[in-house]
Amino acid sequence: MEYACRGGRRANSSRGDEGSDSYRVTNHNVLIGWLANGKILAWQRAKLPRYRREGAVEVRPFTAKRECSSLRRKGSGQAGKRNPLTTESPRVDEKSSRNPRLRRIAEPNTTSSSYLTFRDPWLIRIGIIGKTNTGKTTFFNAATSSTAEVSTYPFTTKKPNTALGQVQTLCVCRELGLKDRPRNSKCVGGWRFIPVEVLDLPGLIKGAWKGKGLGTQFLNVVAQADALLHVVDASGSIDLDGKIAHAGMGNPILDVYDIEEELVLWFKVSVDRSLQRLRKRPLKTGAYDKAFAKELAGIGVRLEHVTRALEAANLSAKHPKDWKDEDSRKFSENIRVVSKPTLIIANKMDLAYSEKNFEKLREEFNSQLVIPASSEAELALKRAQEKGLIEYVPGEETFKVLDESRISKDQAWALAYVQQKVMTKLMRTGVEFALNSAVFKLLGMNAVYPVEDPKAFSDKKGNVLPDAFLVPREYTPKDLAKEIHSELAEKMLYAIDTRDGLRLPNDYLLRDRDVISIVTTTRKK
Repeated sequence: MEYACRGGRRANSSRGDEGSDSYRVTNHNVLIGWLANGKILAWQRAKLPRYRREGAVEVRPFTAKRECSSLRRKGSGQAGKRNPLTTESPRVDEKSSRNPRLRRIAEPNTTSSSYLTFRDPWLIRIGIIGKTNTGKTTFFNAATSSTAEVSTYPFTTKKPNTALGQVQTLCVCRELGLKDRPRNSKCVGGWRFIPVEVLDLPGLIKGAWKGKGLGTQFLNVVAQADALLHVVDASGSIDLDGKIAHAGMGNPILDVYDIEEELVLWFKVSVDRSLQRLRKRPLKTGAYDKAFAKELAGIGVRLEHVTRALEAANLSAKHPKDWKDEDSRKFSENIRVVSKPTLIIANKMDLAYSEKNFEKLREEFNSQLVIPASSEAELALKRAQEKGLIEYVPGEETFKVLDESRISKDQAWALAYVQQKVMTKLMRTGVEFALNSAVFKLLGMNAVYPVEDPKAFSDKKGNVLPDAFLVPREYTPKDLAKEIHSELAEKMLYAIDTRDGLRLPNDYLLRDRDVISIVTTTRKK
């Protein structure tokens, strides 16, 4: 369930608040608008804390989207204008499609919203990177059913597009013989679709780490992502600068190396700045990882990332004062790989030369996941499914035409093209598979189902298996309780495995498909 609020302004950073991540409610009684599919169902008056950090929400929203009637921008003294709902959709340029008839079946019939978006603490962020004209935004639209602008001219995406995608995992409802009622996700045919946040980042070119093109904007957003999908044009239809070329003229392998070099150099800039500061401090032997973790926290680097990167670079025992430039480079390469795990998407697999280039990519980058995909095909199938022309579940290997009499010649051609060029050869479009691989393979997340009633497998309102959360493999029930609510963790006594009723030890590591109930002091009484 989503919500919107009226009556708040952005906190002034000079007052010690969280700046752009903090809002102060000007009137305690604010209106909460409950939404479903972007439509406000009802307004409810509620009291909220005076200061609120991003994601710290008493009502447990699936995604935090707030419409605020009076906002102040960070550090400014002028109130922002009201951000109303809009029915305008971004323009889709048909000229950008390699197959115009395939694009026609994919014409968007959805509307966009101009809500101010805040990150839910549960949402995993997946960033889409790559050169211009590799099909990044088409992949984004296919993964999120969005309508972001697509075109062949450079830097069509001038700022990151953000929307919700979904990852797919086998739901426990069938195993337990239950009819579930999900709240933060959905269950289709025994498969649980859990939301993740997808960011489409502006295209990258050589010299981006110095600020060339939209480089600094692009790279600063990379810091927000938990994992990256590197989209390359497997057909070789772009040149070294990301401009459209004849199929087979480009080199996808060099494109991957170009982007990777930009990322490493961007990391190195932050590492070198950190080194300058650390060299002035008295550091204890063996505490270098903690010092680096503090310095690099702003670009999404955690302590465990630094520890692993230092060990891989053989720098764990070397004082920052003694680091040379090659040491900084080596550490930057390792911290980039560890903190931003990446898989390669060989896009446009339905075009000529793509199969040959895919094999080259897989051979060159044999230590990475290389996934073949056709984002155009996935987008076409999703739009056709939305119009009721076909039956299709994202990620499935087949689709079914519901009524051939409703399909035009162009649409019939497009569906036949998808079946012949994509589904028959690849067995899937690769879009949903890429998201699943990023979350479950790269990040190693587990899907966990917390419930309040261990016997009915429900929450206090009777919703069966209401929530499915993605948590790291090293999470314990206590960690899960902290993420749900700080009070829940404080009052927690122990957790129960609802399948067999066993009390779990405090150091128990949550596993995929666990269904647990957290017992608190309140419930114990």
